[in-house]
Amino acid sequence: MRCAIWGALAAAVAVAAVPRAAPPEVALVHQLQTPAAVFLRHGPDAPVMVAAHRGDWRDAPENSLAAITQAVARGADVVEIDVKRTRDGELVLMHDRTVDRTTNGAGRVDELTFTQVEALRLRSGPGGEAAAVTDATVPTLREAMRAVGGTGTVINLDKAWDYRDQVYDLLAELGQLEQGLFKSDAPVAEVATFLGRDPRIRYSHIVDDANAGDIGAFPERQPHAYELLFDRPTDPQIQPDVVARARATSRIWINTLQRDEAFTWATAIERHGADVIQTDDHSGLSAWLGDRPGEEPEDRRQPSSDAE
Repeated sequence: MRCAIWGALAAAVAVAAVPRAAPPEVALVHQLQTPAAVFLRHGPDAPVMVAAHRGDWRDAPENSLAAITQAVARGADVVEIDVKRTRDGELVLMHDRTVDRTTNGAGRVDELTFTQVEALRLRSGPGGEAAAVTDATVPTLREAMRAVGGTGTVINLDKAWDYRDQVYDLLAELGQLEQGLFKSDAPVAEVATFLGRDPRIRYSHIVDDANAGDIGAFPERQPHAYELLFDRPTDPQIQPDVVARARATSRIWINTLQRDEAFTWATAIERHGADVIQTDDHSGLSAWLGDRPGEEPEDRRQPSSDAE
């Protein structure tokens, strides 16, 4: 089963979308709660949520407004976006340090003005020199948040930690703090200070081998999720007792972006306790969750990056 999805977008009539084959009690939760509300639930009974990596980049330019709104319309509970800041301080959506891969321009985002970035056009899909140039422009974070206003969709704010105070101010102004999900692998004390600013802040802590001890180390407010990064099943952060400790206070976020064929969505859920799965095939995952058990479709392609 999966959690609530509100398929309506900011410019459309809000309609609650109930996943296929959901039991009646789950359907009732879907009708009453947005993904932002369901995200607060954790533990064995928490429904699995679908996170769309860089939006619906297969059928729209990566990190574009269309990629975001299409991902919501097609069943994503969470949409991951990447945030950068221009030379003159505008928050825009861009994964790489440069605009080279995903636009018809060149240069580092932090060395370009917003006027220069705004004049660029996004390339189709995951970009690259061979990708067609579209009419889509690079969105600002403000535009992206407005596009999901009223939907309750969670927006995962990747690469935004360095700008967290500015992002916080924007979300507070828009009344969308509950929709924004900050994330980082910053030291616990640094994160705790930020979380103490406002109880409405939502946060996911990234954990790998180096900081596995962070799980359970937060002094007061706990992360709403732990994003567990691992290469081997023997890594400390993915051991059953550690996952159980994390799950007692938070959701378990697992990425299935570039795993080998042996690592399936079922593996993430049943072996590692995932209740948030980030994927490049969010439509397939939504369908699979609605129809479990079943066959899992393979990802057709992966977006490239500049090693960020």
